[in-house]
Amino acid sequence: MPTEPRKRFSLVELDRSDVVVTMLVAAAVVVGAAVVMVRRVAELLGDGPVPVRVELTGDEVVRAPLGPGGADVTATAGSVVVDVPHLAGLARAAALVEAVAMPTAFAVTAVCLALFCRRVVRGLAFTAATTRLVLVACLATLVAWLVQVGASVVVGGAARSALGGGDPGSGTVFVTAFPLGLLLVAIALGAVAGAMRVGERLQRDTEGLV
Repeated sequence: MPTEPRKRFSLVELDRSDVVVTMLVAAAVVVGAAVVMVRRVAELLGDGPVPVRVELTGDEVVRAPLGPGGADVTATAGSVVVDVPHLAGLARAAALVEAVAMPTAFAVTAVCLALFCRRVVRGLAFTAATTRLVLVACLATLVAWLVQVGASVVVGGAARSALGGGDPGSGTVFVTAFPLGLLLVAIALGAVAGAMRVGERLQRDTEGLV
């Protein structure tokens, strides 16, 4: 007696146009990440001052030309980009690692999610290969977050030393940033991968009953 072909189950209904759009977005992310990486590496390896973003504590009031006709308006700065004349060897190395790792992680995540969508359209959502794509995206995002935090510590300290640090009496002090965005994305991707593992097991059990 001929057996029926195995049917794959997917909770998400996508069509091929969705996959094409996802692939185009992933390609744009990869190209953009490459451009950002090249520009940042050129800044770090150049002879001029290096732009570094630093976080500030206290309410630092600045004047910015944001009013009508370029008029100055009062604003409160939580972070600023400063030109550091020279970054020490360790700080420059940390900045280079961040400049390469962050765009690479974004590109890897975009490609994995695009391939994930393609597999969903093909009815291969709850398979080991699809789950691995989500896990790779999760690990890439987590590594990017760790690199970002580590580079913030090293580069922020070097910027403080190069610029003489903040004046404690003025209430303006450089602090290390602790970004949570990438960490939350990594946690969400890890949760999705865990749910897909459960879906794999349920699909195998269901197929065994047919």
